[in-house]
Amino acid sequence: MDKDRGTIIGLFLIGFIILFTYSDFYKEWVLGDNNNQPAIKSDFDANQVADSTNFQESTTPMDSIPENQKEASTNVGVSLPTPQNRLNGTEKIITIENDLIKARISSVGPSFINYELKNYKNGVDHFQNVNLIHNQAGNLTLNIPSQNDTIRFQNRNFSYLGSDTNLVFRDGLNDVNIPFRYYFTENKYVDYIYIFSVNDYSFKLKVNFVNLNQIIDGYKYGIQWAGGIASTEKQFTEDMQYTKVWALTADEVIERDVSEGENLDEFNDDWTIRWGAIRNKYFAAAIVPKSQKGSGIKFHGSTSEFVPDSFYKDYSYEIMMPIMNGTHSDEFLIYIGPLELSILEGYNVNLDGMMNLGWQIIRPISKLILFTLKKLYTVIPNYGFVIILFSILVKIVLFPLTRKSFQSMKEMQVIQPEMAALREKYKDNPQKLNTEMMELYKVHGVNPLGGCLPMLFQMPVLYALFTIFRTTIELRGAHFIWWITDLSAQDTIFTLPFKLPMYGDGFNILPILMGLTMFFQQKISVTDPKQKAMVYFMPILFTYMFNAFPSGLTLYYTLFNLFSMLQQKFVPAPVKKPEQKDDFTKKKKPKTKLDFYKQQAELRKKK
Repeated sequence: MDKDRGTIIGLFLIGFIILFTYSDFYKEWVLGDNNNQPAIKSDFDANQVADSTNFQESTTPMDSIPENQKEASTNVGVSLPTPQNRLNGTEKIITIENDLIKARISSVGPSFINYELKNYKNGVDHFQNVNLIHNQAGNLTLNIPSQNDTIRFQNRNFSYLGSDTNLVFRDGLNDVNIPFRYYFTENKYVDYIYIFSVNDYSFKLKVNFVNLNQIIDGYKYGIQWAGGIASTEKQFTEDMQYTKVWALTADEVIERDVSEGENLDEFNDDWTIRWGAIRNKYFAAAIVPKSQKGSGIKFHGSTSEFVPDSFYKDYSYEIMMPIMNGTHSDEFLIYIGPLELSILEGYNVNLDGMMNLGWQIIRPISKLILFTLKKLYTVIPNYGFVIILFSILVKIVLFPLTRKSFQSMKEMQVIQPEMAALREKYKDNPQKLNTEMMELYKVHGVNPLGGCLPMLFQMPVLYALFTIFRTTIELRGAHFIWWITDLSAQDTIFTLPFKLPMYGDGFNILPILMGLTMFFQQKISVTDPKQKAMVYFMPILFTYMFNAFPSGLTLYYTLFNLFSMLQQKFVPAPVKKPEQKDDFTKKKKPKTKLDFYKQQAELRKKK
């Protein structure tokens, strides 16, 4: 009993000591001001990393770098200065700014804790730049295998080997190096060097392992982007629809998505990886191995409620890189920026494969459309007027097809009385009816598919247009006229106090105009009494649907309908319709079918 009581008291004292050492009072007493360093979110315990190796970090000040370390530093092509601080030291924040971006890097990781794009404003707060960092921990950090466990650097502090923590590009400055080093001992360390250019969204990352043979226990290490990507748009739900994690294997671009309440946990150990990326609707964060290809990739994804009926998709990915010994170097291209086709194609690594340009057969058409829009914008610096001009050009290019379609439909309208008579005569004999119909088409030279085939050939173009106008970043924030201030968003004039499925809660003008043009366009083209209901139903349906679409897309289809009505006016008028009466019953029955159709042709000529 006494032993049990003693055990209980001992456990109580141990628990009290543990709680006390984790208290703010103890940390302030022992660590002093160092306890006030900015906190970096992390899912990993820093003590696990120290326990995973047989090496203890030295805290002895260093006045110089040993010769073997200087040689190792040159392996990554960057001359590293001598560190004047203690090994690894305390966290530092380095700011880097060039013509396009402004970023903040924490020496913990080292991880990006802020990454602003200076040419793009936040969709919610137009006074703030887009910031693509969602979670500040684990963005471009390493995981290396050791004997006991994986060493995760996302919460390990590196020594910053530079002298300036605020780096701004000036005229004549080509590249800026931001070097970090993590010491296990004085001659066992990891170098981490970022290299930025003056006018580029991308930058280089060089990684160098030095004398880690006794630490690394495995044939692959990982480089990860674990912080997800921030939502940048006012329409949060739509932004999340495009938010996915991507990779390019040896020959295929793959994507992974996660639904509400689900988790993604996938490890492909034998894939050749050329890049990995996370994207939202308009922006992406990609890691591209340059010195060698990756040899596996891990995908992780989860969802969390953001606002009622909306959830945030939190993704991470880790590219596995081959490593054969403890002294090893790799180089990576890092792209954190807009999904702009011309920029992504410039890297020649198929980064544009994650852009939403339609099916593979549609992508060349989508690229041509986007190229044309950008060229027109160089002449007319307003994308609203560019869309107007572009819609006219599309109608001119497609005019031969639409003209043939209109003519075919009107020719079918001319022979409607004869078709009706045949249907009545052979209503109980479908096979005979089909035969007679074919003969009728042959005599009058009418192709029953003439109205469908031209429209079918237009579908790839219309689908590509639909895709481009919904997703191209060129229209993001593009002002047109009056109340249309952003062609990538709805032209809302006021918000309803409730939200309707598919319709949303915004009351917009352009969808109503599009519905009206669609109604009048169908009213002059649809003559079949059986299709009269579609004249009213389709415009209402499309008005409802397009209310949630970007105003640039709705503007285009409004103009498309308007120009279609004008175009019908220029289609040559067919032969005057015969009177609506059954000519077959008032004439002597012909002896043969050929006589019958010749008789009808003669009647038409006389009229």
